[in-house]
Amino acid sequence: MRADAVLSPLFARWTAYTLKRAIADVAATSDQAYRDFGLDRDEILRALRCLRAEIEGRPATAARPRPGCKLAIAVCKRAAHPAGLAA
Repeated sequence: MRADAVLSPLFARWTAYTLKRAIADVAATSDQAYRDFGLDRDEILRALRCLRAEIEGRPATAARPRPGCKLAIAVCKRAAHPAGLAA
C-alpha cells in the first residue's frame, strides 16, 4: 500500500477537524472584534464552512478564490467607515 493512500484520508480528517475548530473560534469571537480590523466575520465563517464542505465531500456553495487551489481563504480588509473616523 502506498503511503499517500494511507495519509490522504488522515490529512483530510485532520484538516476537517482543524477547520471545525477554526469555525468554532471565529463564531465565538464578537463581530465587533473583526470589524475593528476591517474584516467581516460572516464572510470568514462562510469561507471556512465552504472549505470544510469540500473536504468532507459535500457540495460547497462558494467558489474557490483561485483555480487550482485546493484550500484557500481570501480575506479583504474593508475601508474604515467615515463615521468611525475622528474629525
